Amino acid sequence: MIQEWFKLANRDLIAASALFDLKNSELWLLSAFHCQQVCEKALKGYLVYKNIPFNKTHDIGKLGIEVEKFCPELLETLIDAKLLTPFAVEHRYPDAALKNIEQEDVVFALNVAKTILNELSKRII
Repeated sequence: MIQEWFKLANRDLIAASALFDLKNSELWLLSAFHCQQVCEKALKGYLVYKNIPFNKTHDIGKLGIEVEKFCPELLETLIDAKLLTPFAVEHRYPDAALKNIEQEDVVFALNVAKTILNELSKRII
C-alpha cells in the first residue's frame, strides 16, 4: 500500500509538470491541483509507512502535523505544502475555477511537490 501511494503521487507530479510545460495559463490551476495531490498522497503514503491512521482529508496541514513528528527537519517544507491545500477543490467549482493563478504560484507549487515527494520517498524502505 505504501508504494501505491508514492506511485500515485509520482503520477500526479508527471501530470502537473506536463500541464505546466504546455505554457497555457488556462491549465495552471490544474497543474497546481496535481501538485496538491502529490503532497497529499506522499504524506498519506508516509503515514501508512509509519502505521499512523488518518481520516479522509485533503488538508495537507493536518497530514503534515503528523509527518512533522517523524521529520521535524521538514517543517518549513510542510508549512509551504500546507499552502497548496486550497488547490484540492478550487478548480472544481465554476466560481473558483475562474480565479487567476500566476506562473510563479505554479512554479512554487511544483517545487514544493517535488521536495515533499523526494524527501518522503527517501525515508521509506
